[in-house]
Amino acid sequence: PRYVLGIEPVSGTVTVGPATGLDVSMIIAERVVFSRGAPPPFPLRTVAQLRAHGGSISGSADLVDGRIRLTLDEPIRGVAAGQTVVLYDGNDDYVIGAGTIVRAISERQRANHEHSHADTARGTSGVPA
Repeated sequence: PRYVLGIEPVSGTVTVGPATGLDVSMIIAERVVFSRGAPPPFPLRTVAQLRAHGGSISGSADLVDGRIRLTLDEPIRGVAAGQTVVLYDGNDDYVIGAGTIVRAISERQRANHEHSHADTARGTSGVPA
């Protein structure tokens, strides 16, 4: 079976692929609120919850330009823009803060993004000569 992995309304492009293409390994959230008012020191290890009655998942969080960038230890499916992500301290004892997910990045997208940045840093286009 094939799954819709992305829709680009402007170009009318629909990207399809295998179920593993739905695996999300990084989440970007904005409209971030911190339980103690001010953000804690970042980067930090965290436990995140994506659904009200869902389980938690571990990862590393950073605060970049007022947005949370959460890199998950294990990929997860069913993450979409508009959902809320809640961050807990590394021991899952108290809430650090929460934000609204604006982007869920698949393992494939993350690898492509990191590869293109590495090529740019080396001054290459990523296209074999």
